Amino acid sequence: VLNALASGRFPEFSSGSIMNKSKAAILIATLSAANFAIGMGAFVVIGVLTPISEGLGMTKQEAGFVLTAYAIAYAILSPLLVAFTGGWSRRTVLLIGMSLFGLGAALSALATDSTLLYAARIIAAAGSGMFTPVAASVAARIASPMHQAQIAGGSGSPVGIAASPNTSVVAGPTSAELPADRVF
Repeated sequence: VLNALASGRFPEFSSGSIMNKSKAAILIATLSAANFAIGMGAFVVIGVLTPISEGLGMTKQEAGFVLTAYAIAYAILSPLLVAFTGGWSRRTVLLIGMSLFGLGAALSALATDSTLLYAARIIAAAGSGMFTPVAASVAARIASPMHQAQIAGGSGSPVGIAASPNTSVVAGPTSAELPADRVF
């Protein structure tokens, strides 16, 4: 699966193709799970604004800007980074994107002031801005012809993004009440 991803060859499900239905389904499920994690990371802030503002000595409005900073960075950086990395293998873009997102998430968790938190959220947005569109493209491309529109329209890889806002609004406040050693 990763070799097909690295080579950029995503044949349709036909006899003799290098990627069969089960491998494609595993890859699409993996991309969906990664998109769900990215969506959770983006939206969990909504449910933890009070702990963020109290923990970093910010107003709730300043804490709310953490989500806004992420959204603005994503909107600006995603098309630029996808265009910049257009000649790279999809595997490389996906790995770098998820790594940047993970780094941003880790730095967000360790932030001791608002400046570091905003910077960490921008790094996370850059990673998700690289990962999400490429993941959707890969998922749509490896799907069978009769499922490509369904995958691209949100029933495949992007389903992780679609499901994450509601889940993160519930998970955020729940995890904020747990002792730190139970969350990490």
